[in-house]
Amino acid sequence: MKWYKSLDSMPIPKDEDKAFPIYFQFGFVEFPFLVTKALEFGLFKTYGIPSISKLLVATAESTEKPFRRYDDTDLLIREFMEHAPNSSRANTALRRLNALHGKYVISNADYLYVLSVFIIEPCSWVDKYGYRKCHVLEKRCAYLIWRNIALKMGMTDIPPSYEATLRYMED
Repeated sequence: MKWYKSLDSMPIPKDEDKAFPIYFQFGFVEFPFLVTKALEFGLFKTYGIPSISKLLVATAESTEKPFRRYDDTDLLIREFMEHAPNSSRANTALRRLNALHGKYVISNADYLYVLSVFIIEPCSWVDKYGYRKCHVLEKRCAYLIWRNIALKMGMTDIPPSYEATLRYMED
């Protein structure tokens, strides 16, 4: 609880490097189970988008290799979340992610939906099931971390804030 109270006195980060320690504390120290489950269920939620599920079925990723797909996704996401945004490990994982996705035609809208799920779901789960609500600073940090990933993946028209991302996901 001491950590949470200190968030009130912290300045709002303007970049992913300053956001990383706060997001790491949130996702790996305070709420590791909830954040992991939120990302897992969030990924599953994206399968409900017809264009995403159509691609997964066409590539057999969801029917013939579901555990491999899950494990690959989990490992890549952990590299983003456990290592500073501009570290060699995070950048290597992003290059791998881009190589994997680069084989397919994926719309920016589909990328943005998945991005929105990864930004919003962990805070939503903490708000519903955690011992406290997600702090506005943690929401901002989640947005900055994932926006950085989106930019490195070449996404465009990224919503400009956590709140705009929430609206995008809901729409």
